[in-house]
Amino acid sequence: MSENTASQERIVSLLWLLLTAGRVGRTREYLRGHIDAYAEQSSEDAFERMFSRDKETLREIGIPLETVGDAAPQKGTEEGEQTRYRVDRSRLTLPDVQFDDSERLALLRARSLWEGTAAHGAVVRALGRLDREELWLSAAEQADLDTFGARLAGADRRLMQLEEQIRSGAVVTFGYRTAAGGDPADRTVRPWLLLTAGSQWYLIGWDLDRQDQRMFRVTRFTSEPESVPPGSVTGDVQERPADLDVHEFRRAATGETEPENARLLVAPGAVQWLRVGARDLGPDPTSGPTHGWDQICVEYSRPAEFAGQIAAAGASAVVPSDHPDLRADVHGLLQSALTAQRQPPPRVKLHPVKPTRNRDSDREKVADLVDIVGLVNHRGRMSRTELRERLDLTSAKLDRCIRTLKYCGMPERYFAGGQFEVIDHGEDIEILNAGELDRPIQLTTPEAHALVVGLDLVASVPGLDPSLVEAARRARVKIIQALPTQTRGTADAVHVGLDMGPHEDLVADLHRAVQSRTVLELTYHGAGRDEVTRRQVEPLRIETQNGQLYLRAWCRQAQGLRNFRLDRIAGHRWTEHTFIPRPLPAAPGLFMAQGDEIAVTLRFGHRIKDLANGFDPTSSASLPDGSLVAEVQLSSPDYAISTVARHGGELTIMAPTSLRKAATEWLEDALRPYTVT
Repeated sequence: MSENTASQERIVSLLWLLLTAGRVGRTREYLRGHIDAYAEQSSEDAFERMFSRDKETLREIGIPLETVGDAAPQKGTEEGEQTRYRVDRSRLTLPDVQFDDSERLALLRARSLWEGTAAHGAVVRALGRLDREELWLSAAEQADLDTFGARLAGADRRLMQLEEQIRSGAVVTFGYRTAAGGDPADRTVRPWLLLTAGSQWYLIGWDLDRQDQRMFRVTRFTSEPESVPPGSVTGDVQERPADLDVHEFRRAATGETEPENARLLVAPGAVQWLRVGARDLGPDPTSGPTHGWDQICVEYSRPAEFAGQIAAAGASAVVPSDHPDLRADVHGLLQSALTAQRQPPPRVKLHPVKPTRNRDSDREKVADLVDIVGLVNHRGRMSRTELRERLDLTSAKLDRCIRTLKYCGMPERYFAGGQFEVIDHGEDIEILNAGELDRPIQLTTPEAHALVVGLDLVASVPGLDPSLVEAARRARVKIIQALPTQTRGTADAVHVGLDMGPHEDLVADLHRAVQSRTVLELTYHGAGRDEVTRRQVEPLRIETQNGQLYLRAWCRQAQGLRNFRLDRIAGHRWTEHTFIPRPLPAAPGLFMAQGDEIAVTLRFGHRIKDLANGFDPTSSASLPDGSLVAEVQLSSPDYAISTVARHGGELTIMAPTSLRKAATEWLEDALRPYTVT
């Protein structure tokens, strides 16, 4: 035994002592006397803290731990009268659930949609236990999951915690920073549901302080959501209304409105990307500065987003006075950007961004050990390859688990020969003396809900084969039926969607081309050179990043991998040619360095600093006002300046000085058509 694995061995010993006790259970004194780590604690408080943590770990991984008897052991009572702990075996393990090949593929797609989120590990673990057929491994190896890379919005560990608090009906308190700025404030909320909108997660619930329903962006939490003890809750608590309109909240978060049309004036030959889907109205007949410019009619349904697109065009696009609201919005963005850009940059020392180290917690390590035992015992033996694939373990991590299991089981001091006997048959693993767990444990509620949500999302993927959509729905029903009765009705705590904006039909057609491996001819409005090009491409994958949709494809003209923004694809035509797909880079993210990038220091305002991670900063620093300074690599000066304009003062260029000056001049030019009377 090593100190690194002592806590895992202790918790597994606790579990096995409880499993072997049957319905009678074990008293805390018995457990303290038979687990050395408990007996070695220097005080009652130290033991109680360790014991409480271990019990919570078992509950978190899905062990239905029960407390029976008195609320606390009383001095002088017999052991049989004291509080006892036991495992409810009727709720311990999963029933057998049979999936066909198409349902299995739908489940694997559901798992892939959670990649990059805090829930991904839970979904991997759940699916690895749920589908125990040997066909699972071959299905996982053959599944073509790379065609659709759009993922659920990323979120931190709070996502799973909030989902559990919603299910339990808790009132929670957390620190929160609003979009308006200022110091974070404590909020007390009865959470109703979690919602994805755009590229963000939101919590919807009843705000006890404001006595109204509110929506909170999860990335703006400044502390963990803590459950409030029932006796400490003050103020009226409203439960979720039966007629709550989830779509209304999603529209509010994305700024979605009824479609409108706007007439824009654009410089001849310029801002080709703004012309995508636009209707040509001929040249501007007026005698003003825009005389002879192209008039185009553009339909839009997200006013704030559309105003940002126009602002990003600078002096090459103008909103005429017959659209006063839109004109005022664009004017406001440009003026705010210029005002912010003229401010002297603060002096700040940047620090290198350290890569995140994802260290497994005791909960995750114990879960791996218990899952390995349940899977291996159910089959009799299981290959290392299958265990790695099912539980998403590296070879090194699986080896560590197997070594640790050799020291687990019943405490050796009191139960000689009661520890697990791990027999290594080379590729296959067999575990003896562990028969108390003869199959994988039941899904936790968050695990089951994450799978259900993933399957709902699979059924909504544009362009997916209809048979797979039906398979996702069948698999969803089977998972719900496998849950304990008391948790089946809480699966609507999470509402997700893939935000395609106005591009759903285009995404569907491109996805079909990716799946059929058909070469496409694209008409594309490039931003870098502001020109229209036609290219033959081999479509490989639909991706999302920073709220934008992309087609990753091999460009036959450029003879290289390229990313095409969907809002700049003016047209596409299917050809008669097919292709053998080329492998995509293993590195995450879409950014592909070309060698001519520029280093830019940006200041992200308090409201948008969540966006900084999408730029892969190399160094950063936080400022007292809540803003974030980061050095990033950008493709061109024009891209840097247009991005500043789009965000209307929330984003400024701090360095280099030459780019700051260029941005100021660019913004001054862009404002002139709006200030001339």
